[in-house]
Amino acid sequence: MVKTSNHTPNRAVVCHKAIEEWNSIKKKSVEEIDDIIWNYIATPINLYDIQSMRYKRSVPTKESNPLPPAIHSIDPIPEIPPNASAQRRAADAIQIAKKKFMNISKFITSQVMLRFTRICTKK
Repeated sequence: MVKTSNHTPNRAVVCHKAIEEWNSIKKKSVEEIDDIIWNYIATPINLYDIQSMRYKRSVPTKESNPLPPAIHSIDPIPEIPPNASAQRRAADAIQIAKKKFMNISKFITSQVMLRFTRICTKK
């Protein structure tokens, strides 16, 4: 029997693999996740199904640039003098807002994965 490259993967298998991958990724640190994302971005795409024309280049290609450094959050708040109560209150408000944002971000991510899991487990 002849196998063709045009096949549809099993939906349940794909969903199960995606859930397993997500469970392994969400345990990693932010820096490790950033590195994984940049590795995916830097990976060349195999276009074996797409026909393309290749031309001889008269100009040699440049070497690819190295990956940009991982983007980190805003610099920490500098030391605040003891007599600057307004600055201290503002810094505290910023820290509280950051914590709330992180909690909301985690909640949204967990809700998205919960919905994805429900979609994958539907028969």
